[in-house]
Amino acid sequence: MTNVPSETFLDNLVVVELGQRLGAGICGSLLAEAGAEVIAIDHRVEEAAPHGKHHARTSLAPGKHPLAIGTAADVSLAAQLIRAADVVIISTDTDPAWPHPIRSALSAAHIVCDVTAFGSGAGPLTGKAFSDPLIQALAGTMDTSGEPDGPPAYCSGPIVEMSAAIYAASGVLAALRTSRIQGFGQEVETSLYDTAVGMLATFLPKNFAGGEARRVGNHHPAMSPWNTFAAKDGWVLLCAGTNDQWSRVAKLIGKPELITDPRYDTTTKRVANAAQCDAEIAPWIEGFTVAECVDKLNAISISTGPIIEVSNLGNEPNLAHRRMIRRLGDGRTRIPGSPLRGSVARGITPTELPEEGAGRIRAAILAERRLSPRGPAPKALAKPLAGVRVLEMGQFTTAPLVGRQLGALGAYVAKLEPEGGEPAREMPPHKNGHGYFFSLSNSDTHVMTLDLRKPGRVDLLTKMIQKADVLVENTKPGTLGRHGFTPERILEINPRIVYCAISGFGIDAPAAGLGAMDTTIQGLAGVMDLTRVNGVPYKTGISIADLHAGQFALFATLAALDYRDRTGKGQVIDLAMLDAAAWVTRTTWNDDRTATVYRAITCRDGAVLVETSTVAGEPVDWDAVEAQSATSDREAVLAALAIREIKAAPVLSVSEVLRHSQTRERGLIFEAPARDGSMWNLLKSPILLSRTSAEVKRVPGPLNADQDEIIRDWSIDWREPT
Repeated sequence: MTNVPSETFLDNLVVVELGQRLGAGICGSLLAEAGAEVIAIDHRVEEAAPHGKHHARTSLAPGKHPLAIGTAADVSLAAQLIRAADVVIISTDTDPAWPHPIRSALSAAHIVCDVTAFGSGAGPLTGKAFSDPLIQALAGTMDTSGEPDGPPAYCSGPIVEMSAAIYAASGVLAALRTSRIQGFGQEVETSLYDTAVGMLATFLPKNFAGGEARRVGNHHPAMSPWNTFAAKDGWVLLCAGTNDQWSRVAKLIGKPELITDPRYDTTTKRVANAAQCDAEIAPWIEGFTVAECVDKLNAISISTGPIIEVSNLGNEPNLAHRRMIRRLGDGRTRIPGSPLRGSVARGITPTELPEEGAGRIRAAILAERRLSPRGPAPKALAKPLAGVRVLEMGQFTTAPLVGRQLGALGAYVAKLEPEGGEPAREMPPHKNGHGYFFSLSNSDTHVMTLDLRKPGRVDLLTKMIQKADVLVENTKPGTLGRHGFTPERILEINPRIVYCAISGFGIDAPAAGLGAMDTTIQGLAGVMDLTRVNGVPYKTGISIADLHAGQFALFATLAALDYRDRTGKGQVIDLAMLDAAAWVTRTTWNDDRTATVYRAITCRDGAVLVETSTVAGEPVDWDAVEAQSATSDREAVLAALAIREIKAAPVLSVSEVLRHSQTRERGLIFEAPARDGSMWNLLKSPILLSRTSAEVKRVPGPLNADQDEIIRDWSIDWREPT
């Protein structure tokens, strides 16, 4: 895709960003980058809350029309604009008590999207306005990060808020599709807590099997050596999981005798002796610079990468090549380029920071639009993606995330696995011979195997592509092309298909041919720089780079479907994990990083995360608080902090999250029957729609269980070659 498309994904879409929460601003920015026209209403308060969007203005205001509310005329204009908009974004847990004209307009708005900490309706915490780090603590994601024998670590970047906002934008596109096809509007909702619980997918299986998931620091629970090491001038990642990779590392560091050392001669032994294994490697790495280590490890095909600070992201070669770190016209303010790269449509990167209130003239023009009011829903409701056929050729997290969310929204998803099955099927623990993680990650899909080396399979895939609306995959770059299915050929077979190709670095990046892992992408994108304990960078325990890439791919796929439905044109989406991961650190790049400071305090039975900036009056001796808390129960510490009006949250373990009333009452994890009658835990979709709800209900079957059904349902004329 050397030619940059001139068209955008979303055309003639008007969005009013009324919500004051950070997630509302992020959702608005993503829609604006996809081509929507966004009016951002600003209700400036004396001191911006840590969960508010005001402290991130330089990151989130570009590309929007700002409109400040101060006078009665402003209120009237805002109300008129809401009635004329296609979409309104709100955040009911943080928004002020809007004047009556705005409240009245909201009640009749066509599509209203609400981004909150805990959602509406069920759950005892509904309405509470928690910040992102406090949600990380309460929803279990914080307890997955850091050393097993050290304190839990939170990420100072708003990783959960970002995820909820991206899902919200996807929910908006699903609601718009329903509106276009079925003629009615509805409410969309996402919450940080619901989203964060869903992010625990790699940790939940151990609990389902009766164990207890624990954090592993920068190690991998099933592979070694896998850690962060100190070089001469910084930190470097080394990720080597197989015996062959270990052999190469041992020879590189000048210790070939370690290959047959009985402590390290199998993966299982290296995991059991990870500390000693790391100690063998550390002195070698200490003798080189980060760049030298990366070059030497890349030369022997070991997954590696530096830990890059967010201030230096512009120097990362792949991000620089794809122009993901931009500067506004002032030459100082950094904003991300858009990760939305289509062969026909493109994402927009703004060039200027608008002056406050500069959107008044445009808002007045848009307020004159005439939009049909939200109509009544018909008696027979169809899911947003009813009739959409999806081919998913993925593994582990990214592409499967797209498939299962599209399936929950009503698409028919056919998952094509390699001979022997997708590798995630083998991830322990298992039940009845099947992996828990695979079932969580592939709900609402129909499964079949497809080995393109076998007779007739190229013809079968060709016919499936002809029938499909979407193809999403995260196979190793070039895998499909080796069998003749280049992007050009896929569009030749079906010019209307949306083909989303997810890779580590993007198809034109310097590292395009290299494999990518969640850990190395976190290091390259600045996420590990934002997750430090005593200066040491840590990966988030949850696979945040994988998750954010999958969430971006979901949004990009829905945006490309919207474009296809309007223009008839399909296209290829080039979605890079590194682009997505860097994009979500954007609010930490400039002077708008929140001044809020959080502190993890260890108690006798766990830890609490404290929002120190909420303290009013006399200064607090936090060292004394920590010393006293060490001998107190967590609940007692939280009660004492509450008396002083200090905001805090318990750092819950995965098992505590599973038992929490907020999790149970919102049905975030529930049981569904498999075809053999056994019951399996599945994850509720984080995208809530008021009229055409996303439903998770199908447990993926055994290997190749649905081949005949898929061929029949898709009306494919194909027979097994004899």
